[in-house]
Amino acid sequence: MTAFESAQREEILLYRILSNATHLMQSLDKGVFGALKQKWYAVARVHSRENPGAQIGKDSFAEKLKEAYILFYKPIILVNSFRASVIDIPGG
Repeated sequence: MTAFESAQREEILLYRILSNATHLMQSLDKGVFGALKQKWYAVARVHSRENPGAQIGKDSFAEKLKEAYILFYKPIILVNSFRASVIDIPGG
């Protein structure tokens, strides 16, 4: 209950997705997670080129994910993905 009350205070809308409705989220998978994954691969390729033989480990993972996220993130990508998933975003 605390999570719901906290979300309400922050004006965050919580949606319950039924277990047999995962098809509604497929656009999010492609539009958000797929786009972020592409940027992650690009960041990983640059890292490999600049640091031959060095892996992205625990010490650098968050920094590299942040790089990918910054390259990926545009509000319109998120809004369009939710629209394609038939999930209405108030004011979006």
